[in-house]
Amino acid sequence: MRKIVVAFLLGLVTSAGALAFENGSPNVILRNTYYYVVLEDEFAQFPVTDELRTLDGELLARVSHQYHRAVDIEGTGRLRDGRIINFAGRKDGEIRYFVSDARYGYGVGRCQLVPFRTVAVDPEVVALGSVVYIAETDGMKLPGGKVHDGYWRAEDIGGAIRHDRIDLFVGDGDRGDILTAVHIHNLSPLTVKVVEAPKPDSCVHQER
Repeated sequence: MRKIVVAFLLGLVTSAGALAFENGSPNVILRNTYYYVVLEDEFAQFPVTDELRTLDGELLARVSHQYHRAVDIEGTGRLRDGRIINFAGRKDGEIRYFVSDARYGYGVGRCQLVPFRTVAVDPEVVALGSVVYIAETDGMKLPGGKVHDGYWRAEDIGGAIRHDRIDLFVGDGDRGDILTAVHIHNLSPLTVKVVEAPKPDSCVHQER
């Protein structure tokens, strides 16, 4: 089944690689995952054993192995002292970080991650900087009592986000419960439509 979905998606990409927007974009089915800011406070019961470093080798923090492993997966974390750490790259076989000045960290370029607005995509399927409408999230109840309108911004990428995958950012901590409340589970099929093409001055084109 996955091969069929991938073949379908690849048949929709343009010569530039992403879904065509001219004359409207077709709906495509992408499989859902979600990601979040990992909170070090939630790992206080574990012993401190690991070090987090920058690409230059500067020590950022000493943390538990469990927290280290979780933030390596999610890409963004909040340390006990309040600092936000963001994926910076790999060096000597390990993931390195930088301290971010954004409330929830950064996606691509200068795009700040926004809970329940940012999605990570495969740029070969959905062009970075696009606004997409995800039908299954329209009407979803959000923290604080607001209701989602279904619109998201494709402003992040991920190592595992390829072909028929889309990753929804849910903010601080694991808020997968918000998604499961509307029957969106891991790898659930989501109906995605590009409703606005990327703009030339999009944050995805700006360097940090």
